Amino acid sequence: WPRSGPPPTPRSQSWAHTHRARARARRLLRPRPSGVLAMVAPIAISAIAGAETVAMAMTGSSPKAAAEEIFREVSRVSHTSSYSGKITALHSAALRRVGHSAKQNLREMFESSDQPDELTKSLKALAEDPKLTFAMLRFGWEKTLTIRRERAVSVGLVGALIFSVALQMAVTPLDERVIGLSSEGKYADWWTPVRPLFADIYHILVTLAATFSAISVVTSCLYMLWIQIYVSDADDFIWFCRKYPLALWLDAPMVLALLCSLLGIATATVAIYEEAVASTCFFSVMALMIITGAMFVFGARPGEQRMSANFESFRPVYADLVEEAAQASAEASL
Repeated sequence: WPRSGPPPTPRSQSWAHTHRARARARRLLRPRPSGVLAMVAPIAISAIAGAETVAMAMTGSSPKAAAEEIFREVSRVSHTSSYSGKITALHSAALRRVGHSAKQNLREMFESSDQPDELTKSLKALAEDPKLTFAMLRFGWEKTLTIRRERAVSVGLVGALIFSVALQMAVTPLDERVIGLSSEGKYADWWTPVRPLFADIYHILVTLAATFSAISVVTSCLYMLWIQIYVSDADDFIWFCRKYPLALWLDAPMVLALLCSLLGIATATVAIYEEAVASTCFFSVMALMIITGAMFVFGARPGEQRMSANFESFRPVYADLVEEAAQASAEASL
């Protein structure tokens, strides 16, 4: 040992080799790698420095050979395919957005399912419905079922209220002595020729409103009853949601009942009141209905577009998450 001082210990030699390996790795990676290689460059530096000591101890190879070998392996894996790098980036972003709750909920779906293969197919086919997919991944299938059942209860209560009012309006005819529909004619304005027609349309509309509200009550009760009887696990819930859509069984009867009720109010104002009041009430109700419909359509469109865009970025990894949960559940059941 030519220099003064105690000879180097194995620990100090390992530190010196690690320091030199880090410097060599930085020089090797200096040409500014791009793409996936730029993402793994810091990892490669630490891996080279840590694995180089193990390689020297086990194989007796030099630090430079160990560093170059590990760097070549990292470069080969990183440049295998640009598509795999894109999928990896999407996978990371999607996992950050969905979070650990999605994996946990998927595992719970498979653990409670009696047909894992059927559940796998159902979950992959469910990708066509982003709303239900995100709800099941975020809340779990049981909470999503509870939300739908509570929605059916709310729709049934509102339908019952509309039915009670519309039924009373349907069985109470308009008094001709009050509205001027008699042969003498109480009012003489430009609504006079169509007042009898509007009175008949009013009775038809309120009868339809009572009918649709009664249908809404019945369908909501059937929906709650069937979802309790036929659904026992996640694949049954997916099947039920696809066979009994909310838009048909809950939303459509309620919307038709409300629409007929409002149109009935508009026609009743023409049949009952004189021209100035009749025109104001009729066109006000019609304008409010049109504005409300436009607000619903244009207000829901940005949310639908955003949800579709988010799910499109999540779609490449959705099937992988399903397969991963199915595999984990199968391994746990062994």
